[in-house]
Amino acid sequence: FFFKHMYLQFAEKFQEFKEAARLAKEKSQEKMELTSTPSQESAGGDIQSPLTPESINGTDDERATPEVTQNSEPRAEPTQNALPFTHSSTISKHWEAELATLKGNNAKLTAALLESTANVKQWKQQLAAYQEEAERLHKRVTELECVSSQANAVHTHKTELNQTIQELESTLKKKEEEIEGLKQEIDNARELQAQRDSLTQKLQVSYSVHHLDLE
Repeated sequence: FFFKHMYLQFAEKFQEFKEAARLAKEKSQEKMELTSTPSQESAGGDIQSPLTPESINGTDDERATPEVTQNSEPRAEPTQNALPFTHSSTISKHWEAELATLKGNNAKLTAALLESTANVKQWKQQLAAYQEEAERLHKRVTELECVSSQANAVHTHKTELNQTIQELESTLKKKEEEIEGLKQEIDNARELQAQRDSLTQKLQVSYSVHHLDLE
């Protein structure tokens, strides 16, 4: 029950991490779209200006220098918008790579936890089987002591059974030590997961601060 509860908690945290990564990616895409919007609105504003006689025919100064007015102003806007957009795209790719690395590490950690949990379950099943066999042998020794009339044969058989029981108990002790070792590995994995969650939160905060600075 303890390991099942621990695994459920880990699964919930891992799902929260996946959701946070998805939201961070969506916010990154929204920021990239917002960065490219002003240049589009600026271009659209020139097209939607009201029609007047001056705008149709042009003033004397505009008719005298039509090419200078049309070509000088629009060329400045792409230069102003190109650098922030390129910088924003580079930062977004950097943080997306960091999040992808964390996802890969968390996937490996999840696999290790699942494997350790499966090993603990297997050892518990083997321990239960050994305990059942030891109880059966104890009962067999008692039956031989009560029923057999051949004391020497019973004593010899009893000695062999007792030796077998001692071997089983020694095996049980080793398996219990192995289970304790697996529990320690799981605790270490949980601690590592907590550290990775903390690092993920810090990266997400830094990611948000960088985007706020870009705005």
